Amino acid sequence: MFGAVLLVALASFGWLSRAVLRLDDAQRLQLAEAEREEKVRLALWRMDSSLALMMADEDARSPLAYRAFHSPVRAWSADYAEIPAERLLLPSPLLEFPSTNTRLHFEFSPDRLPESPQVPSGRFRDLALLQGIPPGVVAPAAARLETLIRLLKTNGSAGISGLVELARIADAGTNNMTVVEGSTPPAVLQGSGIGNYGNESPGQQALLNRSEAQARQQAFNNGLVQQRNSYVVRQQGEAVSGGALGKVTAVGRFTPAWIGTELFLVRRVDSSNGRRFQGVWLDWPALQQSLVKGVLDLVPGARLERSHPEFEDARRLAALPLRLDAGSVPATPGSPWTALRLALASAWICLALAAVALAVLLHGILALSERRAEFVSAVTHELRTPLTTFRLYSEMLADGMVPEGEQRQKYLSTLCAEASRLGHLVENVLAYARLERGRDQKRLESLRLSALVDRVLPRLVERASLADMQLLVNVDSTGAAQSVEVDVGVVEQILFNLVDNAAKYGTSESGKGCIHLEVLPEQGKFGMLRIRDHGRGISPDVVGRLFEPFHRSAERAAGSAPGVGLGLALCRKLSRSMGGDLRLDGSVRDGAAFLLSLSRART
Repeated sequence: MFGAVLLVALASFGWLSRAVLRLDDAQRLQLAEAEREEKVRLALWRMDSSLALMMADEDARSPLAYRAFHSPVRAWSADYAEIPAERLLLPSPLLEFPSTNTRLHFEFSPDRLPESPQVPSGRFRDLALLQGIPPGVVAPAAARLETLIRLLKTNGSAGISGLVELARIADAGTNNMTVVEGSTPPAVLQGSGIGNYGNESPGQQALLNRSEAQARQQAFNNGLVQQRNSYVVRQQGEAVSGGALGKVTAVGRFTPAWIGTELFLVRRVDSSNGRRFQGVWLDWPALQQSLVKGVLDLVPGARLERSHPEFEDARRLAALPLRLDAGSVPATPGSPWTALRLALASAWICLALAAVALAVLLHGILALSERRAEFVSAVTHELRTPLTTFRLYSEMLADGMVPEGEQRQKYLSTLCAEASRLGHLVENVLAYARLERGRDQKRLESLRLSALVDRVLPRLVERASLADMQLLVNVDSTGAAQSVEVDVGVVEQILFNLVDNAAKYGTSESGKGCIHLEVLPEQGKFGMLRIRDHGRGISPDVVGRLFEPFHRSAERAAGSAPGVGLGLALCRKLSRSMGGDLRLDGSVRDGAAFLLSLSRART
């Protein structure tokens, strides 16, 4: 019955555990997926942040920077006198400081091929070289410009569909164009240092006079132009590369576009001289490597791919038409023992412990019930014989059937022996019950072993004589002198039970025998007494249950000497209650021997 109930409980709990584990696995998967999405979102944020800075830099770049050399809007000398701007040329910052992750900056109009501020032509090339721009910078830029023109051409000189597409995209992105109303000369701030281009003080800095301008013109014509204070004089009548830009009236924001496999930024610039378009040819492999490198700690398998702006995609970048292919994003390895799994494991452990405890309890109850049944059977058998003897002998004596003299005395002696036997049985049972309830009270006293033996010896000799056996006392001189702390009555009861067992089972084959009471030398903190007989000894199959209470059934009791199997269990409990112990001495081969250890008295 217990097994069936336990099986049903385990099956139910197992089904519940399986359902809980499925829920926990689903929750862990959701958490892992949420963590992956958070990593992808953070990676997109990093990339967009980097691209936003790049786009902001390009949007903030002046349209004049797309000319290798250009005239400023206005210019002033060191003493705040206005200089004719058309007589000045400033180099483009792109010529000296090209942007990262870009191949080329260029400018074009629907009817003209692209030109680049990084590729000056004619006398502007000589001027750039005289400024210190290395030839190794200009030549690669010129090669990239030729590559760009070939990329944008599709039908030879008859048409440039790539430029047309870029212009269309630039026109489509003019919603955020900035209108330029014009500019006024900056306020003259006293002592601000405006116009202090060189190391001269404002008082020492003077306007370039006509003779100086003529000298610079002559130097330029001779190919020896030197830049001074970030501006040079333009040769009379020479046009800026690509034609004059004129006054800028509106500037659009850069719009990204794919032309084939290349990525561009393009914007529209409206000026007094017409409409032009300015673009940035991005270095797509370098840009991709730079962006991916910044998110490898979040997305190890990150890869950027082309995306169409008109398609909705949660993983598309906001600044450029790019999509993040995250691949397999590993989640942070967590402990497999989640709180739910720990709770479930604890529940299983508690269930197992409860099942074991219940099984042990049931086994104990069954064992106790069996022992009680055996005890009742053995006690019933033990009580039946003396009660029968009492009833028979008392009836015979009452009816006068026993004549006076020796026969009557024999009957009376038998009744006394049976009464003593019943008294001893009842005394053992009551003493064991007191020990089980914890109500046994000891009256400990300190005395020498020799004195202890003298006090308990008479009763032991009397019990041995009833069995026609002799009690021999062997005393070790050193052991007899040691003091022990014991309850003399309890020790007497223990020794009496041991002598009683020896009298029952220790008779030799000749029918007579002797029992030895030995005082042994001390062992550590204990004084030692030993009861030994010369009988059949202890059978090996009962050694394991020798000190168990009520282990004799009625059949065993009927086939052996009288007793209920309580004496040795009681003796061990009594000895341990005084701080000692009782055990079987296995070193004795002739008969059976029991060692009683008594706690030594404290000095």
